[in-house]
Amino acid sequence: MNNTISKPCIVCYDPAEFDGISKALTCRESMEIPGLKHQAAKGRLASTDIHLVRLPFGNKPEELRRNIEIICTILRPEIIISLGTAMAVSDCLKIGNLCLISSAVQNDRKEFFSPELTDALRKASDESAKSRPELAAATLETYTSSVFIQTPEQLRQIKEDYPSIKIVEMEDYHLAAVTSSFQIKCASIRAISDYGNFKQHMDSLSILIPNLIALAESFIESLPPRKQLMQYAVNPSISDMPYRIAVNAPGKTINIPQAFNIVKKTLRELCIGEVLNINAFIEINLEKSVMPDTEPSFDLFLEESGNFARLDISDRFVTEKQQPLSQELLQNAKCSSIHLRSVKTEEIKKPSGKLHIQGLNSISAEAVEGLLAAATIDEFESDGFEISTSDNAGIWMYRTASVSQTSYFAPHYGIPMRKSDKIPENVFLIVTGLGPAIDPGASGGSEADLMILGDEQCNRLKDYLKIISSENFKTSDAFRFPGIIHKINSSTVIFNRIDQRQTLTTAGLNSLSFSPESLRIIYSDAYDTFLVNYFDLGKRHSKAKATRLFFTSRGCGRRCSICCSGGYQQYTTLETARFIDVLKSFKEFHNLQSGEYIDVFLLDSNLNQYPERLDEIADCLEKENLKSFFNFHVRHNELKSFIKGTDHVNHKLIEAYSRLGINEIVIGIDSYTDSSVRILKTDFQKILKYGEKTEPIYSFNDIENVIGAIDAKGIKSRCFLLFNNPFTGSDDRIRTYYNLLKLALKFPGFMIDLDSSPNVNEIKPFPGAPLTDIAQDAGLIIDGVFAPDGLTRYVEKHLDLRLFNSRRFSEEQKSELLSRWQQVRLNLAEALLKKLENACNLKIPQVLLTVKTFVSEDDKLIKEFEQFGSDLRLLEVKKQIRNIISPDDLPPDNLFPGRESIFFKITNSWSKNHPTYKAKKKNSESEFESM
Repeated sequence: MNNTISKPCIVCYDPAEFDGISKALTCRESMEIPGLKHQAAKGRLASTDIHLVRLPFGNKPEELRRNIEIICTILRPEIIISLGTAMAVSDCLKIGNLCLISSAVQNDRKEFFSPELTDALRKASDESAKSRPELAAATLETYTSSVFIQTPEQLRQIKEDYPSIKIVEMEDYHLAAVTSSFQIKCASIRAISDYGNFKQHMDSLSILIPNLIALAESFIESLPPRKQLMQYAVNPSISDMPYRIAVNAPGKTINIPQAFNIVKKTLRELCIGEVLNINAFIEINLEKSVMPDTEPSFDLFLEESGNFARLDISDRFVTEKQQPLSQELLQNAKCSSIHLRSVKTEEIKKPSGKLHIQGLNSISAEAVEGLLAAATIDEFESDGFEISTSDNAGIWMYRTASVSQTSYFAPHYGIPMRKSDKIPENVFLIVTGLGPAIDPGASGGSEADLMILGDEQCNRLKDYLKIISSENFKTSDAFRFPGIIHKINSSTVIFNRIDQRQTLTTAGLNSLSFSPESLRIIYSDAYDTFLVNYFDLGKRHSKAKATRLFFTSRGCGRRCSICCSGGYQQYTTLETARFIDVLKSFKEFHNLQSGEYIDVFLLDSNLNQYPERLDEIADCLEKENLKSFFNFHVRHNELKSFIKGTDHVNHKLIEAYSRLGINEIVIGIDSYTDSSVRILKTDFQKILKYGEKTEPIYSFNDIENVIGAIDAKGIKSRCFLLFNNPFTGSDDRIRTYYNLLKLALKFPGFMIDLDSSPNVNEIKPFPGAPLTDIAQDAGLIIDGVFAPDGLTRYVEKHLDLRLFNSRRFSEEQKSELLSRWQQVRLNLAEALLKKLENACNLKIPQVLLTVKTFVSEDDKLIKEFEQFGSDLRLLEVKKQIRNIISPDDLPPDNLFPGRESIFFKITNSWSKNHPTYKAKKKNSESEFESM
């Protein structure tokens, strides 16, 4: 990580302050600074490298000033943060209050601290106080005394001389004066420790130091580059869990998903959060003895302040439906203090040894997330960690973008660096990424020792590993890292603010290193082979020297109902210059010479979200004379970005693809009727807002215009198709089939992706996706798949999708398409007649609707493509259908709308109670940006 500022320096004065702050540092080591009276150290706080120096007290001002000058001269920090205590001379201040020092006076002279840093401190304090009220701080002026205040007379004199002063300390005037002369920005945070009583001061230190550290951490996180690189984001599905939680199962073994489901049950059924402060500590103990059914299955102890709660539960608690806490129970549960369990250091499982790091092994589902594991490899290697194959590693870190019910550590595909399927004993297992953030309770995490919700880069995981590997690690240390779930031993799991996850910003994404070596060991060569075959690259006259997998953007930016990651992963991009740098590293790594090239498969989830980027990339490739060295192939592009202007086509974007040398555009259209587009592809937030009045994100006319423009440019198109929408019936499927035929007959370069993976055209119920949850509520998921309506499987049996699995550039290919299509029409018509003859097994209106669709759409198609002729047998079948049913006998569409209306009806009620969407209404992003 390239910092844009030098290391901040924290200074303190008391040995107890130095000891407390130094223990909070990760990667801590002592250091010698010539001329300093006291010790110094360096390490990380808030994942930022800092120096820590203990300065002399201010009763010897010359010595203090000399030490500050040494710091400014030798360390040359850009900022200095002073952490110390102060005596209150005003009754309005209480012990424990934090103060931000704007200026310090001594002997009628005044020195100011940096206003911009004081303002930044105030903002950090305000944000922190939303979840931790004890970090609220007042901004005020201080008096710097040259002696320890020990008598009431001394205190009285200060009050008389400086009536506006509220606190007294001994160093700030000198610190502000010296740093100002060196033009170094400086800020001071003081905690009120006493009212002029030394014993009171000493007794307060252990309480005050953690708060000083916490505010300093929040402040440092707000500084560049830290805040630029990482940010806390709302974790929607678990937004009702903003607490520090420990689950204990003495004498038992418990894993992370089991502990999470107990926590979820506790908070959502008992509604305990209504009586707790945000960021409260909750302890859940699975040790209550088994009681008769007449006895309660839990005992609750609630501290009156709302900061602590303890729940002792029995096994029966886990299986029974719990009722929200009654006022009587809450009142009886309140107590002045709570005894909390402590975990012995020797009982904590420690990670050690070499690291085995891998990413998600899928080219379809958020493939970029896997490549980010390569950046994690580079980050750890740059800090001296050794990356190893699985059989030689003591720590495994697997990154996943998907929720899985099977082990995250048992990939379905062969991967580099994995030498055996069996996990060796005593390996420390870490899972990170979107999967854990979406559902920490998924059984895929059963083996995990640690879950990192979100991204692990920019020192986040590295710092935490160093903390938990140290001899002095305590469970309280884990609570400095939001978005962490840690199984610290076989019977204890801790959760820290899992309503938050940490994610890379655009700057953070661009700060990562992507070495060609690390990128190669994330995905195996089998994926390159798959993509070479997918794009049919074996028929070229020349052969690529190598293949590469990479990306230009992360996330999708859309919120489709079929996908779980749209609401979790924001769309971020690599800057064009950064992308070009990576391409240059590929060119150098493979020693490309004139006439040589490599295939680069871009795995973006949505390459063209910002169309202008492709123009910019094309410009840079031409300017840098790099275009000839790379053939680009892209598997995920969206339709919406192609729709623009009066003719509903973004011609400039199509031209950009042509400039990049892309001769086949793969588009995730998925749906080809307005009904399915509205349910599957339209922004789900719009569906929640407008219900059945929601307009589809695009129409079939838009699809037709875009495919036509791509075809006219001489570029081939391959489009995704998702069948088996659980909320539309046979009517929609037949309309989809007709629309596909129109595209196939009009545009020779168009085809549907049918072979890239098993069941590629079947909509899958992805965990966490709105469509999945709504279908589950409607009872439309059976044995893990969406259940079609009564006619669906019958209709699909006659719809030959393989008609659209090849392109048609010759008259023979077009004739074959038409001939096969006529046979499909005939088979479907005859089958419909048979169903009508034996209608006792079906609801008559369903059959009538399907027949109506067939007849009307068939007339349109014959008229549109009459030049190709028609099958006389089919016309005869049509006559038979018309003889059975006259148009007047057919029911109107709105009487039998199928399942589409069910979707909107359930969506309306479901969203009111679903935590994901309740969170988006209740909380703003800013509320979750700081601890």
